[in-house]
Amino acid sequence: MLFFALSIVCSAVIASFSVWNLGYAQTSKSLRQVIEVDSFGIFVGGFVLVGVFTMIFIEVGRKNAFTSRVWFDCIWSGLFFSLNISLASIVTALLPSQMCSVLNTGAHNLPSGACWSTKGLQAFTWLHAIVLFAYFLTIFLTVFIYSGRDNRLWDIASTTFLPTTAIAAADCDPHLLLLSPACSIDSSNLPLSPHHSPSDQLMLRI
Repeated sequence: MLFFALSIVCSAVIASFSVWNLGYAQTSKSLRQVIEVDSFGIFVGGFVLVGVFTMIFIEVGRKNAFTSRVWFDCIWSGLFFSLNISLASIVTALLPSQMCSVLNTGAHNLPSGACWSTKGLQAFTWLHAIVLFAYFLTIFLTVFIYSGRDNRLWDIASTTFLPTTAIAAADCDPHLLLLSPACSIDSSNLPLSPHHSPSDQLMLRI
């Protein structure tokens, strides 16, 4: 939930800075590229906000929803990262020269606030992209490394996922889950394999 809160804050700020910057850009017809970038920023911020709130509502309203699984976390964090890194790159490449250059701001009669909004947008797009990438990389690499031993790790609930959980789940035999301290993980979050015998399935569900 902390990560969701951070994504909501960053996305809301990105959308706000994009709207602020768009207001300055629309005062000059020659800043068409800036208008397009700001419009994309509004889309990215709004899209992430809608996506995050949708996932929150689903997880609150339904227990063990598919949105809480590790594989789904990898998909949405990877998608949101791609959008934010694209936006951050475009903003960095195009906007400062248009909105912060002394020559351009003078030619377009832009106030100093135009540069501040550009810098704010640039900072938060990179911040959000870095946070999303760190989140995605941590989960994906950890599960990918240990999924060779047990591919059910992709279906662990991300709300209870920790690197130590993945290691324990990959190293534990179903018969030892209740016997070994090293295997004291929440096995209810692991989906049952069709190859398990009825006794194994009962033991995993206890």
